[in-house]
Amino acid sequence: MQAISKFLHYKKKDAKAIYLVHTHLLFVFQAYSELLTEFKKVKYLMIPSYIIDLRKLLDKYSTSEMNSF
Repeated sequence: MQAISKFLHYKKKDAKAIYLVHTHLLFVFQAYSELLTEFKKVKYLMIPSYIIDLRKLLDKYSTSEMNSF
């Protein structure tokens, strides 16, 4: 009987640990999803500015000047 009570006691501890891990994983997944959404918004805003800067650089250093090396 003692072995069964010890087994049930450990099962309760395991259930609590599993619950805590599950809760933390849900929290982490939710935070990750929110950060990913925000990153996509920022990335969408940043890409056009990079393209504009790249075009400015390409205009400044035309390909004919680069081939003269």
